[in-house]
Amino acid sequence: MWLENLNEEEKSYKMDYLGAAIIGIATILAATSAYYSALWGGHMSQKYTSAVTTLTEASTMYLQGLSDMNTFEFRDFQDGIMFSQFQLAEDRNDEENAKFYKGYLSEPFQNMIEVDGTDEEMKALFKKYDDSHATAIKDYETRIDSSIVLWGESYDMINEGDEANGHGDKFTLATVLFTIVLFFAGMSAAARKYKLKLIYMIFSAVTFLASVIYMLTIPFP
Repeated sequence: MWLENLNEEEKSYKMDYLGAAIIGIATILAATSAYYSALWGGHMSQKYTSAVTTLTEASTMYLQGLSDMNTFEFRDFQDGIMFSQFQLAEDRNDEENAKFYKGYLSEPFQNMIEVDGTDEEMKALFKKYDDSHATAIKDYETRIDSSIVLWGESYDMINEGDEANGHGDKFTLATVLFTIVLFFAGMSAAARKYKLKLIYMIFSAVTFLASVIYMLTIPFP
């Protein structure tokens, strides 16, 4: 090898030049790893923030839709009971109780029973009422289904945030590895004996190569 023709002092100078090159490149790569780690950290924070916002929206939508549907169904159940009692009171010509039970009916139901129409017309009105009831229930169910979809989206964002956090941690580890490279290269430059310089430089070169390979396996933001 060409180093065999050099004396120990000249070999040490060559080793110092190599160490300086490794230190320069490792410093740049360490800074790059730290930069990408920060980028992944920002991406993680953005995903987590969006996930919390979406999850809050989904929870609000779900609870509101469920509450509205329960209120509507309870009101419909109450209409059924009060209307039955109203009919019984009217059959007994009990105007006082008929008025009492009618007062507890919902406004759409009151408007419907106040229509003085034929049996066919009343049947059509009741069908229209049932259809509007079914439409309302479907609307509430759609809102609840939409909230569940938002829940799924929020958890996807959380998973993406976790993934970004993992990538950021890997770039942080790569930064640490490059600082180890700098340590060994620096020790090589500080050492006075050539053999000691060579040992430190071998550790530095091996760690440098492993750090570069590891860094290249990490997805870039």
